[in-house]
Amino acid sequence: GKLSFGLDDVCGESRAAGLYEGDEVSFREATDAATGAVGAADVRLEAQKVNRGFVLSLRDGHGLLRGEAGGAPLSFAASSLLGVRPRDEVEYRRASDAKTGRPAAAQLRRLPAGSLVLEWVSPRWWEAVVRIAPAAPRGRGGGARDGAAQSCGAGSVELLGPLPFAASAAAAPLARAAGGADSDK
Repeated sequence: GKLSFGLDDVCGESRAAGLYEGDEVSFREATDAATGAVGAADVRLEAQKVNRGFVLSLRDGHGLLRGEAGGAPLSFAASSLLGVRPRDEVEYRRASDAKTGRPAAAQLRRLPAGSLVLEWVSPRWWEAVVRIAPAAPRGRGGGARDGAAQSCGAGSVELLGPLPFAASAAAAPLARAAGGADSDK
């Protein structure tokens, strides 16, 4: 079940550290003598929930970030982390915006580049035919690994099948060039 509590129910050290969504706490159950309502008292922080993600954008003193697990972007005050830029990797605590009540990020801390794994590449190779060529990004090179995929048109491939386990990416084209069964003669 859920029990409510207020800031005055949080113990001193835990109040100073702050409580955020996902934190683990311990508490004593309390019953209000006047109303009979049951709530939490003497709330103590046991373990902080720290999330990681990357900055999407900055505008007018506010920013948006996306957690490494995806989901809706979270807003944050850009002044909470000076010098932050889009694509910076950060860790943060999940909170609620005081004005809107919407989910937000707080206590941001910049992480070293490469701290987050945002794409996992399978070791398995596939043979395919390009059906729609990707549009080139405007103003910069690269692809999905440097974030450019969001600024260019996506391509698509038609899968022909997995390459044999021992085959390398170069083996299939060489086999076809040598007159394999599927080659153009």
